[in-house]
Amino acid sequence: MTEEQQPEVLPIIAGVDFRFKYPAGVYMSKCLHELKENAKFLGIQCPKCKAIWWPPQVVCSYCHAETGTNWVELGPRGTVVNWVVVHIPSIDPRTGELKTSQPPAAVIRLDGPEGGGANWLHFLEETDLEKIKKGMRVEAVFKPKEEREGQASDVLFFRTVEE
Repeated sequence: MTEEQQPEVLPIIAGVDFRFKYPAGVYMSKCLHELKENAKFLGIQCPKCKAIWWPPQVVCSYCHAETGTNWVELGPRGTVVNWVVVHIPSIDPRTGELKTSQPPAAVIRLDGPEGGGANWLHFLEETDLEKIKKGMRVEAVFKPKEEREGQASDVLFFRTVEE
């Protein structure tokens, strides 16, 4: 078949919606409620090895002890542990929409009691890659209370702070 005889190649467009609801469980529900109502991160500390988890978990991943109910407040400030910029089109996890570029995402060590804390992956406000550094201090910026839903997306981004 010659090029002129080739039929036009047509795209197949299929929309797939992956949104679903599932129970967050008692521990995570407590944390999401705290995000929504008070703009606070609530973690849980292992009574054995003192590791702090956010999101919380029933069993410590390090020492396998039951974490119990030793709740601790984290953040809203933290330290950038590492960061990445995605330069390929991807689905925005906050909206489900296709984005051709994303703001930088960082692993942020949320401040915790006695120098402890928990790591969380979220977006940075800073987009100048020359200014983003490991060890830089950041602070969570929350949606206005009336717009919060009790989801990780209640945190818009982390902005750079000077200390």
